[in-house]
Amino acid sequence: MASQDAYYSVSTLAVKPENQEKVVEFFTRVAKATEELEPAAQIYRWYKVEGKDEFVFIEKFTSEQDYRAHQKSSHVQKLYREYLQYLPEPFVFHPINNSKDRLVGGFERA
Repeated sequence: MASQDAYYSVSTLAVKPENQEKVVEFFTRVAKATEELEPAAQIYRWYKVEGKDEFVFIEKFTSEQDYRAHQKSSHVQKLYREYLQYLPEPFVFHPINNSKDRLVGGFERA
């Protein structure tokens, strides 16, 4: 079972086909900086949805506070401003906080 304080975020982002390579480059840079600078980031993955111009992001941080710090971090803010032109629509966030939201089912292996 996951830590009670762990903070998950699942989000989606629609991206125009002509901007998808740039967006992948952008999030590759964000992921690298996050991995290097934020030990509280436990999962930072994104997936291209088959047959759609959409990406799904899955993030796990040790706490909501760490996740909020990630969003405000200088490396995320700098890269976001740089690539804002390629993100015509905002993210749709679905945060999941184990200490507040009720787990309905499933499992997590250690």
